[in-house]
Amino acid sequence: MTRRKCVLAVVLAVASVAVLSPFYKAPESIASAMANGQYDQAVSLLKNPALDSHSGAQATLGNMYYLGLGVAQSFQQSAQYYSRAAFAGSTAAQVNLGHLYSSGFGVEQDTPLAYAWFNLAKSNGSRIAPLYMAEMLSEHRLNFRVVEQLQIDYATIKQFTKLH
Repeated sequence: MTRRKCVLAVVLAVASVAVLSPFYKAPESIASAMANGQYDQAVSLLKNPALDSHSGAQATLGNMYYLGLGVAQSFQQSAQYYSRAAFAGSTAAQVNLGHLYSSGFGVEQDTPLAYAWFNLAKSNGSRIAPLYMAEMLSEHRLNFRVVEQLQIDYATIKQFTKLH
């Protein structure tokens, strides 16, 4: 397993815990289903229309689709749920969406957009996002001129997320 995949696994695990604890007060039945490995039941409960606009539920569903827990693994579905949660302000989903854009899993690979999502997550307090940003620069996938433009574009993304 590559370093990036190991880091992502940790991010997803932390995001799942974070989403299901302080930021998202899951009904006991969802938390219980997750703890007991009854992922199909958890997915069913998370798809409840009452939770449709809840960023924590969306981010958790993104994790479930990414990992194939209780559903067939689908990076495209994962990207859709992460996107909804990211625009709603979920920092974990912003990091995970950045990873999808960085790697091209479920979406067209877009390094500048990945960087912008990591930057937004960083501004929202993510500790892992700056590591991804530094990795992108050290791998020379971005140069400093592009990063300067992204700082401008980032403000647009941040404003867009406030509208949605």
